[in-house]
Amino acid sequence: MSARFEVTTDRFNEALKKFQSTSRRSKEVNARQQAKLLVLDFMGVTPPNKKFKWNRRAGEWAIKNDLKKLFKTSRAKKAETDLASAHLRNRNNKGRVPKGVQKIRAKGLIEYKKAVLAKVGQLAGGWNKAASALGTARVPAWISRHSNQPGMAKVTVNAGKVEIEIANRAVYQGLKNWVERGVSAALKKRYWAMIKRVDFYQAKAAKDAGFAVT
Repeated sequence: MSARFEVTTDRFNEALKKFQSTSRRSKEVNARQQAKLLVLDFMGVTPPNKKFKWNRRAGEWAIKNDLKKLFKTSRAKKAETDLASAHLRNRNNKGRVPKGVQKIRAKGLIEYKKAVLAKVGQLAGGWNKAASALGTARVPAWISRHSNQPGMAKVTVNAGKVEIEIANRAVYQGLKNWVERGVSAALKKRYWAMIKRVDFYQAKAAKDAGFAVT
């Protein structure tokens, strides 16, 4: 159900190199700090999040809506008891229940709903291991509770060159392109954040040196 998902950091390293020229901290310290901020941005664009904002309620609403479309509570002897299998059979490649499905009479719907709602944040949870590997990061509990989701992060400084590898392997194949677009937006956000910081330091240095800054 999951797809291998990694990010490349060529442009990120371009901005990091410029950022490093204005910093007194080591290249590795700056790389790890910026990579950690990048991971938090990745979490912010991974469903059910949108535009770098935590959005637990959106995920819970989507699940409740899916279950409402698919199941109806019943006490009949022939009512479905394996709700997980029935739910899986009726989900599309993005994990959603489409419109127009035939409703299934079900037993234990309340308990099943609680169990499924507890899974909200699993996709974003694939970034947890990366966040932990890069240092302390404040991650919402509904995402950090999924620390068992597969992912990783690695920062290597070799001969002055920084290599950053970050991966989330909890993403559904059907959502891979969606998440990739979000990751691309997050990379641009972090790139420009570093460039703006460089501009700030350069302007400050010029002003301190007595030059007029416009």
